[in-house]
Order: sequence, then structure tokens, then C-alpha cells
Amino acid sequence: MAQSNQVRRTYQQPILKKGPKLADVAAITGSGAAPQCWVARAAFGHDDIRWQVFRAWLVDDAPMWFRKAYIRYGAQVGAWLEGRESARAAVRAAMMVAVRRKLLS
Repeated sequence: MAQSNQVRRTYQQPILKKGPKLADVAAITGSGAAPQCWVARAAFGHDDIRWQVFRAWLVDDAPMWFRKAYIRYGAQVGAWLEGRESARAAVRAAMMVAVRRKLLS
């Protein structure tokens, strides 16, 4: 059995660095008003910057019908998602489409 000379490193969660696009997103949420992005915060977690990117997409680029539905039902859906890991994963995967679009725009 051959030994590997590679040193095993501990896992570190990737961190998004604030470039010009993420600085713009952070400015949107730093206005002092409580951000109302219940579903994205529940899906990604409160400390994950991707919910802020999704919120920027929601405010700037989302279709009006989607924005209205999100505002109307978002608090209930966000509360329902808490503790439901498989549902959170599915919502996260769907939201990543908008997050990628926002970051590439």
C-alpha cells in the first residue's frame, strides 16, 4: 500500500469576497431598514451572503408578479422552511439560478 505525501487540510467553507457586484448588494441591505427576504434567509441561512444577492435580484430584476407573491407569502413560507432541510435545499437550488444571474449581470 503506497503512502501519500499529501497533507490533508481541514475543510473551510468557501467565502464570497466582496467585489464591485457584492459591494452593491451589501449596500442595498445596509440601509438600516430590516430586509424582508424571509424565504432566502431561511433557505441560505442568516449569515450567508447569497440571501442578500437573491434579495438584490428580487428588488432589481424579478418579474413583478413574483415580487408581489414573495412579499405576500414570503413570511409564511420562510417560517415553514425552518427545520426542513430537504425543502431548504430545493429552494436554495432554485434560488441559485437568480443568484448566478445577479452576480453575472
